[in-house]
Amino acid sequence: MLTNKEIQIYGPLQKLKILYEGFPHPPIVTLDEGLALAETIKAVAVKDLFGEAPKKKLFFLFLLAEGEFFTGKALQETLGAGHLTFGDKKIKRPFPVSFAVKKGLYRPWNCFLIRNKP
Repeated sequence: MLTNKEIQIYGPLQKLKILYEGFPHPPIVTLDEGLALAETIKAVAVKDLFGEAPKKKLFFLFLLAEGEFFTGKALQETLGAGHLTFGDKKIKRPFPVSFAVKKGLYRPWNCFLIRNKP
């Protein structure tokens, strides 16, 4: 049985049919702590950016494998959006969570549509 916090975290992933495996852990404060956790669970550390494409009225979660790079233009083309916003204080992240990707199961970057805005 999932707790309310787990439902908040995993519910959107289940709804979008995104496969995941949870690894409960204390809050990660530093990059070194995140890298150590990724090594412990045999995962690739990823940077995650929660953002918005205002004109397309959608939110997205962008995952980038540690050490990889991307261009804003490539992400805009993937989303079919002309303007992207990251870290806008008006955008409330829907769940407090960190991400890691199992080794061998990632592309240099992934982008998941979270939900269309009303």
